[in-house]
Amino acid sequence: MTTPDSSVAVVGLSCRLPGHIRSPQAFWDALVTGRDLVTDHTDAHPRADILPAAILTETEQGFDAAHFGFSPTEVAAMDPQQQMLLELVDEAFQDAGMALTDWRGKRVGLWVGSSCLDQALLRLGPGQGGTMVDTAGALPSMLANRLSRHRLIDWRGPSEALDTACSASLVAAHRAHQALLTGEVDLAVVASANTLRLDTHTRMFAASRVLSDDGCVHPFDQGGSGFVRGEGGGALILQRTADCPTTGTRPRALVAASLTNCDGAGAPIGTPNVAGQIDLLTRTYAQAGLAPDQVDYVEGHATGTAAGDAAESRALGRVLGRARPEGEPLLVGGVKPNVGHLEGGAGLIALIKVVLSLEHGVIPPTIHHTHPLPALQRMGLQVPTTARPWPQREHTPTAGVSAFGFGGTNAHLILQQAPPAPNPPSAHSDEDQAPHLIPLSASSTAALAQSAGLWSAAMGQAGSVRQVAATAAHRRDHHHGARAVVLADSAPQAAQAWDAAAQGRTHLSLAGPRRPAHKPLVVFVYPGHGAHPATLSGHHGLEAEPVFTQALERARLAAFLESDQGEAAGLARVQPAQWAWQVAATALLASWGVRPDVVVGHSLGELAAAHTAGVLTLHEAALVVAQRSRLLEQTAPKGELLATSLDPARAQELVRSLPTVAVASINAANATVLSGPIGELDLLADQLAKSGVWTRRISDAPPAHGPLVADQAEQLPDLVKTIRPRPATTALWSTATAARAQGPEWDAAYWGRQLRSPVLLHKTVRALAEQERPVVVVEVGARSVLASALASTLAQAQRRYEVDPPLVCTDGPAAPRENLLMALGQLYTFGLNPSWPTPSTPTAAPLPLRAWTHHSSAAPQNANQVVELSALETERARTVITERVTALVRGLLPQGSALPQGDAVLAEAGLGSLALAHLHIQLIHQLPDLAGLPAHVVHQATTMSALVKAITQFWAPAHLAHS
Repeated sequence: MTTPDSSVAVVGLSCRLPGHIRSPQAFWDALVTGRDLVTDHTDAHPRADILPAAILTETEQGFDAAHFGFSPTEVAAMDPQQQMLLELVDEAFQDAGMALTDWRGKRVGLWVGSSCLDQALLRLGPGQGGTMVDTAGALPSMLANRLSRHRLIDWRGPSEALDTACSASLVAAHRAHQALLTGEVDLAVVASANTLRLDTHTRMFAASRVLSDDGCVHPFDQGGSGFVRGEGGGALILQRTADCPTTGTRPRALVAASLTNCDGAGAPIGTPNVAGQIDLLTRTYAQAGLAPDQVDYVEGHATGTAAGDAAESRALGRVLGRARPEGEPLLVGGVKPNVGHLEGGAGLIALIKVVLSLEHGVIPPTIHHTHPLPALQRMGLQVPTTARPWPQREHTPTAGVSAFGFGGTNAHLILQQAPPAPNPPSAHSDEDQAPHLIPLSASSTAALAQSAGLWSAAMGQAGSVRQVAATAAHRRDHHHGARAVVLADSAPQAAQAWDAAAQGRTHLSLAGPRRPAHKPLVVFVYPGHGAHPATLSGHHGLEAEPVFTQALERARLAAFLESDQGEAAGLARVQPAQWAWQVAATALLASWGVRPDVVVGHSLGELAAAHTAGVLTLHEAALVVAQRSRLLEQTAPKGELLATSLDPARAQELVRSLPTVAVASINAANATVLSGPIGELDLLADQLAKSGVWTRRISDAPPAHGPLVADQAEQLPDLVKTIRPRPATTALWSTATAARAQGPEWDAAYWGRQLRSPVLLHKTVRALAEQERPVVVVEVGARSVLASALASTLAQAQRRYEVDPPLVCTDGPAAPRENLLMALGQLYTFGLNPSWPTPSTPTAAPLPLRAWTHHSSAAPQNANQVVELSALETERARTVITERVTALVRGLLPQGSALPQGDAVLAEAGLGSLALAHLHIQLIHQLPDLAGLPAHVVHQATTMSALVKAITQFWAPAHLAHS
């Protein structure tokens, strides 16, 4: 008998079957209600040549190419089985509560069972196929490697495609089971798919008289005349049961034993061999140590053919049925009446059915069984035709699954019910009531909206918000093309926010949805005076964050020790408190995985920037803050600041004749701040108001960066002369010079000049935003004072920032901790991958599967007609070459990728050697005058412009030589 310590568990399932079945739960609902998913024959049906059959609709067969990064050209050449398998394996990991990316580069084995040759016949037949793109897309041998070698998957264990005809996927499950038992892999994935694109096999099966006469499968029934074909697929994840606690996975069933064999020469090929089946069953149950009466149910191969069902009945009766106690027949059934015969994928679908049956404790009905074979009762077998509870006996609920290959390769697996999961703690902790971030990623904003709708409906049954957040953060993948996040402390709040995302509405608890940038440049901007906490404690709700509170206390202590006045008041107290809050918030964000690539400070904020960049130690920054704020306190009675909507030129012209007034700060193209005496600023405010210029007095701010602080600017260097600035470890930009700083130049003299010089925030941020790499700007302050100016500058710098500028503020309408959490969520939607503050929980919450964005697999329109370049004028021919290269490159790029322009590197855009080989061959096909084009001309070009130039240069001399 298998024990939990030595067993293998099924931990994840997925399936795609006719009847809009996209999940194991939907499959189970179809099974227990006895649905027949076969499409009857009708001449008007577009696929009438294969009907009756259980077929997928066009919508059900779509593929999310953008999610997996495939180009239209690759998709057009790909076997639909490959496409289905990619999505099914992804869904199985979601079902298991494991992030697929967590297993990249690991010893994961993949076994794919399939016997479908349709794509190979379509793409590689006579006169077909031209490149490795076609070959990789059509060969059955590529079914496993298309997944294992995908950049998002990258598995290093065995990767095998198996074809033993109708037993292929169950043989694959056996191989996976054995690999786990021997330690060959740490995780095993079994998958299968079957698509019906040609009528070749349908005609062959019809000629062999194994297809059902009435379009129904009648298993173990006197009326059984054969099977109907079926489409679909499934995936299953196996793991050693002992490893489940480590990964937090939940065993859904245990694999007690598995074996395969061959029928041998006892019967002609294609004919079932009872002796071979008896041998397989006998040895498999002996391996498991199970007596016949310890087996409750067997999911048979059950094709509905007279010869097949008769042989299977005799074998089951001989090994398991006739040896049972009186009144306890062996229950047998089959799934083919529901979903048709999935051929190479049939065994795995049957296996999934049994896992679900054990999990629910119910044996579903076997439909279309009305006249049992006379031998069943004699063999101790019975076919349940209504759903019935699993038999309650002293042993662990146990079931077998059989699959028999056309050529004689057989497989049998034994499954047992998994022990019940431990009950979760009933008491709610404080963390259950606290707000948590719930992130969601999907391939497109449309798919995200669909997913959000599913999540909204599931929030009430998915568990505590903490468990939902932990599952979403740690057990789902986040590398997709659209992101959103919800901050909630209750299921109703989360449901409302996700419903808003589904409906395209805003919500206070919702960030996004957005299309994230790839590796954005993170710019921290530390605001100056005015960004201090509303209360000088300033951390309501942040007591639960020791990283913040400890950093805050260290900074406050340093500022107090560096002050020569002891406990300060006024500005001398407010500004150090603001700096300390910024230092603490930076530490907290770092603990959440958010570290800046660039730091910028506005006036006082440059002290936080200097410390973050490693230029000043905590005590050195505290010294400058303390002395600077004490000096500014002296100037507070003399003047203040006036914010205006003036552009810099008008502001400079306005103050030119006023010796005591200066432009203190240029925050945006139409946002300048003036510094000067209170009386003069009042007069200017009145004057500007009459001219229609917006103004606002900043009466609590000292007249920094203006003439009134000239004396203090001269005194400051001597008071902080002990500082020893170091080279910046993070890129540091000065708003006094609007240029990047190295660090050592930020000495005592710099801080004197900085106090008097205008703040050039607009010029600094615009320079950063105009770089090719997208930016995301974070205003780090307890209060946001620069948001509108930063947003304006971002929108002016890049058109892509006009609608939704990549700006995040650490304040907001909620308590400080919630505001910082929402800032983290916003950063996630802009492209950052944080270290989520909600830790992983021992088990996953049952969240719905992510929705896909399905598109047609039609070939791209690349103007494939042949053009004779020699018949064109030279300039026109060069234009045609450029157009063809551009069209082909566009078709080879991953969906959603921008066409590389000019000197953009082709490899970085996703064009590898395989894509370039396809490009080379297609160019020759479409432009025969390039027939002698060497492959190296294409492969050695690193950029788009170099590629077009090299091909044109090859053609031009050859053309001129023959003209």
